[in-house]
Amino acid sequence: MQLSPDPTDVKTERQTEEGARTRPSFAALANAALALLRTGNNAAAASAALAISNLSRAHATDAEGAYAGVIAPLVALLAAGAESKAAENAATALWDLSHNDTNREAIREAGGIAPLVALLAAGAESKAAENATGALRSLSLLDANKEAIRGAGGIAPLVVLLAAGAESKAVEYAAGALRDLSLLDANKEAIREAGGIAPLVALLAAGAESKAAANAAGALRNLSCNHTNKEAIREAGGIAPLVALLGASAEAWKAAVNAAVALEHLAVGDGQSQAAILEALPASMPAALQARQRVRDELRVLAHQQLESIEAQTDVAALERAIERAQAVRVEEPALQRAAARLAALTIEAATQAGATQ
Repeated sequence: MQLSPDPTDVKTERQTEEGARTRPSFAALANAALALLRTGNNAAAASAALAISNLSRAHATDAEGAYAGVIAPLVALLAAGAESKAAENAATALWDLSHNDTNREAIREAGGIAPLVALLAAGAESKAAENATGALRSLSLLDANKEAIRGAGGIAPLVVLLAAGAESKAVEYAAGALRDLSLLDANKEAIREAGGIAPLVALLAAGAESKAAANAAGALRNLSCNHTNKEAIREAGGIAPLVALLGASAEAWKAAVNAAVALEHLAVGDGQSQAAILEALPASMPAALQARQRVRDELRVLAHQQLESIEAQTDVAALERAIERAQAVRVEEPALQRAAARLAALTIEAATQAGATQ
């Protein structure tokens, strides 16, 4: 027997259809928020900016180009400064709007990048600065904006924010922005010149599960394509913490991959970096680095050379360490067997000498 529809279900369907007909349209809501923005009243403008932020999240698929009229007034609100709720909410709204290229371009063309950069001076504890950093990170995905952020003096204050530490959301966003900005060669230079390499290296200590550390590893991955930056990363002590990230869990694979690529860039053609990587490796080469054939092969050659050099000496501890490094990078078995035989001979010789002196 076929059952009749539940009247409650019918009512719910009808109410849903009626609600859809009577609910204000997306455009109407955006226009209402725009009207509030233009009132000149800071409290009303702050509320309008927050409403636009919420709208852009709720209607993400409609956001491309739909907010052209609100972008310029939002940019104007940023001038109220980091202590202003209107500026804080405007930065949030611009961040939420900047998740497509059309709006990223519109924000730049409306002059939004310079005032967002200006808010960073309030520091990592400022919510306005945090929101502005998030907006700049999203805007930096567009190449023209990468140049504009550098042109607006945005790199130095992003670097300054890193000092607040990996637990800060502003730092996470700043490291992410520097990661994306560093894809441009001119920005690679600018980040180093702004003192960005040392604080990025420092963030790695937070570990692979930290988003700030993963973003910092991504930035160092890009920066390490530059020869001068390779030296700076090595001198800043970047190799050991990058090696440490290689053991990341499957959930934190991005950090491990970023670290592995950075180490590959550092190792190519640089004997000092190769030696430092080899020294920092654990007993077995992590899978993320094992997958990078070029660095793996260079480390294997170096480990083999070190093994042959130390074999001719009588330092037992040095030979033990050389064998460990050679095993980690899977040097050919015959070389390992010769080194092991030499180690055994040295050990017996040392024991014999010790017995003779007793």
